[in-house]
Amino acid sequence: MEYQQVCEDGKHRFASTGEVTFDLCPYCKTEMHLELDTADWEKSFSAKLQKGIKKGLSRGKLIDSLPRLPWFSEAVDDKEANDPNQRLSHKKWTKVDDDELAGLFAENGIATYKLWTGVASKIGRSLYAVERQLRIIIARREFELEEFYK
Repeated sequence: MEYQQVCEDGKHRFASTGEVTFDLCPYCKTEMHLELDTADWEKSFSAKLQKGIKKGLSRGKLIDSLPRLPWFSEAVDDKEANDPNQRLSHKKWTKVDDDELAGLFAENGIATYKLWTGVASKIGRSLYAVERQLRIIIARREFELEEFYK
């Protein structure tokens, strides 16, 4: 996957070598961040989500059938990225937790695993748990699936 530099609004995208080369978008003057080029992944995600919904898969099986976020393989290769012993490990995700993560996703987008590793640590969850919950958030946002709150 290729990285892109993306403005805060997500409207302007620029090629990248994996680093942010300018801090502000030359068009809208908002802060720039890195994201993976996710167009193919988004198509695959949408197709698998629709297929799973049509099959009537349970919530858990549906989420597990969806493709991992594009940065997940890089995170797996980084042995220090995932800390499964976070302060909220083994605690059930609540709607409040989900809303907080949805807000962080709206703020950061898919971004990179390094950004999400920091977010995961701050909210007290493992990166792998955050990644799975992000798939739920993306599915819910794309198809307005309120039953994913359960």
